[in-house]
Amino acid sequence: MSRLHTVRRTSINSAAATTILLILVSLARHTIAQALTGNDECPCLPADHFRNHDHSEETITEFESVVGSSIDPTQYGIGCLPHDTNAVQCSDANDCTTIVPLPADCDKSFCKRSWCFVDPENCSRLSNPSTLFKGRYYSYATCGELDSFTYT
Repeated sequence: MSRLHTVRRTSINSAAATTILLILVSLARHTIAQALTGNDECPCLPADHFRNHDHSEETITEFESVVGSSIDPTQYGIGCLPHDTNAVQCSDANDCTTIVPLPADCDKSFCKRSWCFVDPENCSRLSNPSTLFKGRYYSYATCGELDSFTYT
């Protein structure tokens, strides 16, 4: 009887493990999708949203002086990514950007935090106006991060 009981327990455990695995895979897919597109309550704007926006020479010059010429301004702020990691403004980032988890009061911690551009009218999360691109808003909150750029 003990052996039969062990066999049944193994079968139940295998079925439970399979169910748990399927649930985890489903959650991981949702988490990965959300990581790229932001929270459903505040989705990141797609690149094609900005096709006709200002990319004048003056805007690009200012962008390159703050962010750098190695970063593509047409991809900057698209999807939940740490867009400022290689930016000029982060090149002198002190050691606190390597501490995990990043402290909220770390001076340059925004350099390693993910954010994206959002539509403030379609965003129930905290968003702020961009200092580089007029009319654009960004959000760290939709990417699950604290805004240590403006400390809001």
